[in-house]
Amino acid sequence: MKRIINTKNNSSNMQSKRVITLLTFIVLSMFLINSISALDSLGTYKKGQDVRITQVCSDATYINVSSIAYPNGTIAVSGIEMTPAGSGEYYYDFNDTSALGQYHVRGISDGCTETFATYFEVNSTGMENESWIFSILFAILLSMGIFMNIMALNKQGSFAYNIFSGMMFGVAGLIAIAVNFAAIENELIGKGVGLIVIGYGALLIFNEVSEISDTTK
Repeated sequence: MKRIINTKNNSSNMQSKRVITLLTFIVLSMFLINSISALDSLGTYKKGQDVRITQVCSDATYINVSSIAYPNGTIAVSGIEMTPAGSGEYYYDFNDTSALGQYHVRGISDGCTETFATYFEVNSTGMENESWIFSILFAILLSMGIFMNIMALNKQGSFAYNIFSGMMFGVAGLIAIAVNFAAIENELIGKGVGLIVIGYGALLIFNEVSEISDTTK
């Protein structure tokens, strides 16, 4: 009997280590992916907010926006003359930010480096680094839910584990729906993931409550 118990404990420990390792990998991967960028950023804006694109070149007589591309790669506008604001500064107000993600801006002038390329981010809150911050939070909560769910499978009297697991899944799902992960172009994907995760968490809690109700009758 003691050997069986030890075997179960070892199995549980191995599963715990696997979950922790997976969580660490996810967090580090998201951090690295979102930290790598070869272009200067114009900033982060909230969905639907106007974006003022500016460039400064003291010896330019014109600066034009060659193109602004949506996150999916299609061209939003092209061949736009930027408005001079004095002291070598030029600007263009872009007002079509309904899609979430990264917009790429390319331009040309007759001065300075003659060409330029930059980008700006659009997300649901206007917060910088929203994508990886909330992705990490989602991954942590989801992993905690999975971990508690695994613990429940290896222990008797698993009510607390499954309730806690269901709560973690629920909060993770709400984050997916509310924030929708700025990197996801199709909002239905983020909301669909959120609803699935919430549904699974609700199912865990419902099953535990039902079992308690049945045993008290």
